[in-house]
Amino acid sequence: MGSCGSKGDGGGGGKGRPSSEADMSGWDIHLETATKAAELDAINGQLRGLASYQKALDSDVCKQVISSPKPDAPLLLQAIEAYKANLEPLREIPKWVDKAAATSMPTAMHNLARCEPAGANNSGRRPEQFLVSVEAAARELAAILATGLRVEEFKCDRAGMCINDLSMYKRAKGQYCERTMKKSPPECPAYDELDLFLIKGAEYPVRDKFKAALIGVKRELESKGQEAAAVEATLAALANICYAMLAKKSVRSDEGQAECLRAMTFAIVLYDHVSQAGAFREGSPIEMAKIVKILISATAPEADFCRRALKYLAAHYDEPSTPQAIVQMLEE
Repeated sequence: MGSCGSKGDGGGGGKGRPSSEADMSGWDIHLETATKAAELDAINGQLRGLASYQKALDSDVCKQVISSPKPDAPLLLQAIEAYKANLEPLREIPKWVDKAAATSMPTAMHNLARCEPAGANNSGRRPEQFLVSVEAAARELAAILATGLRVEEFKCDRAGMCINDLSMYKRAKGQYCERTMKKSPPECPAYDELDLFLIKGAEYPVRDKFKAALIGVKRELESKGQEAAAVEATLAALANICYAMLAKKSVRSDEGQAECLRAMTFAIVLYDHVSQAGAFREGSPIEMAKIVKILISATAPEADFCRRALKYLAAHYDEPSTPQAIVQMLEE
């Protein structure tokens, strides 16, 4: 797919799609109630703060270093500390991505998928009804997916400022070593994990790592004689539930609406990668045409990146099987 650049009913929902009309009264996935995981609260707080990120590069001391042909060591140390103050909190983002991909997301998915076969189970419940019956586990998965898409949004739209600070931090460290003949300033990490996350790594790291984790869950289910298709069924059901919540306006807060949009979108993106047929085709179990309509009409700021994510992070959007009505809505 392409880069995540700035930015009528039809297709994407064929016969046999499960209904999303399960009883969801009062089911709001606002992060404060969706999970007690401290790391989720912490990472979302950091991501909210990054919306107003101020480059250390713009500070007086850093400007002095840049404008000076030979800045002295004390001035360089001040600049280094200014860059560190911005960079240090960012280290938690790639750490969270790695942990979520390795443990929390696949565990949440496995706990749901191993209990629910693809389609209706023996009691005749649809996947959406099953997820509502295990609300806490479904909320946890939704919160993880919403946070994952929030990280992707940060990397696409705001990482450039952080990259500038990281690059100038490395430059200031090098200048300090030249002035003092020391190997490195005191207590100055290399920030290799940020270098990998922001510059040298995958364009969409959360998507790629979550996709790999979901494939691992499918293989584990298959090895135990369980239905691997339950992974796709769970993602489709979660997307449909989030859509129904938004359509019925049952989400009670702006933050909850934002998380619902993100969880719905990332569930679709991941479904599109782990399903051979994809999410956009005719006969998809996901209410794609209705979901795209609600994303087009949504006024929440988060909706813009959600629309772009369907276009640029999904696997099958550009294929001929995607109904033209969906393409036309997303390309307008």
